[in-house]
Amino acid sequence: MLPEAQRWSTMGWGLAAVSGQFAFVIAKGTVCRDGSAEDSILRLVSDPRVSTSGSHARVPVDAQRLRHLRLRKGWSQHALSLRIGVQGAAAISAWERGVAVPRPGTLRRVAEVLEVEPIELLAIDGSGGLALRELRVIRGMSLKELAGAVNASSSTVRRWENGDFGREPAGEAVRALARALDVPSERVKTALMLARRSARSRS
Repeated sequence: MLPEAQRWSTMGWGLAAVSGQFAFVIAKGTVCRDGSAEDSILRLVSDPRVSTSGSHARVPVDAQRLRHLRLRKGWSQHALSLRIGVQGAAAISAWERGVAVPRPGTLRRVAEVLEVEPIELLAIDGSGGLALRELRVIRGMSLKELAGAVNASSSTVRRWENGDFGREPAGEAVRALARALDVPSERVKTALMLARRSARSRS
């Protein structure tokens, strides 16, 4: 177990350096303070299948639905973690408390074992279409994987996902995105339009 001063300095670093993760860091600090589940939390932070940041973190999981689906199967958090290859129940607990999200590939495995579509696990309203980031997450691809599939840089794909572009990507890029995401080109165009509209509403 870490000394008290080091545990609290870890929490302070998290608050200072991990933008947008206040809830997660508070949960981490609370657990670490008494040492009751410190090892699990430290594994959670370092587990590459669990994310509290990164581009796909902006697509939130429907925490209540995830818990409902797990309980419907009659599984504990630990049992679900074993089925999807995540170490320990801490990751599942974090997802169900809404303080972390699974990486896209892990999200697909969760959907498979719970026998639902990946989109059913996300807290999004897809009635007006899905933005590019949402299509990528549902496909189970990281930003780097999508960039490689379409022969573009990660920064370029990130700009597309953020709606940070003046002119729509060229036709070949749209077709490459459609192939990688396994959707029609028109759906990619809609996704890009939604991303740009969202960016304008934030500015």
